[in-house]
Amino acid sequence: MNDIFISPEDQSQNKGIDPIEVAPKRYAISTNILCSVKDDGMEKFLFINSDPEFSKTWYPFYTTINAFYTFESKKYGDLVREYHDEIIAKAAKDRIEKAKSEFSAMFNCGTVEVENMQRNEYWLKYSKSSNVWTIYLFEFYIATSVSDLNALKANLGDKNVLLPIGDGSDLDAVLSKGTIAPMPIVTNIIKLLNEKEALDLLLKKAL
Repeated sequence: MNDIFISPEDQSQNKGIDPIEVAPKRYAISTNILCSVKDDGMEKFLFINSDPEFSKTWYPFYTTINAFYTFESKKYGDLVREYHDEIIAKAAKDRIEKAKSEFSAMFNCGTVEVENMQRNEYWLKYSKSSNVWTIYLFEFYIATSVSDLNALKANLGDKNVLLPIGDGSDLDAVLSKGTIAPMPIVTNIIKLLNEKEALDLLLKKAL
């Protein structure tokens, strides 16, 4: 079964969770740092494959908080409210500082500055590692500067890839196929890169 995006309409209309089998028994708060860089005269988006032996999927850089939790709600609007009241409101408030620190450590690029995209998304996804459906909050920040861009590029390594997204790229074809061969791109980033406003911001903020 595919990932399920809980749209604002699903929440406001409080539609029933369908199918009910996807009602989550686990949560994850994913703090994403979206990073685009100028490389070889082209804006490129940074993807990572943090677990090539298991996930085999391209993600943006992220950190996560997760745990098992059986939600009682049977409708999308109620589920998001329960998630916010019982989990998100009580979670650590310094999530972005932790993400910035880990980004800096991964790429040895010094101080990382970010901009809040004011974009929160809720998704239901099946967690292969935990064998349960999980409700995700994805919060998005965009990298606006790093102290040492050359170090970032030098430390990309074979677990990362730069996807061309600027004029002249074959981004539409890549997103239509949904893979950077041979691995798939995570669903919510395909959705994001298909949105003109988000893509324009990534192009504008390329390091």
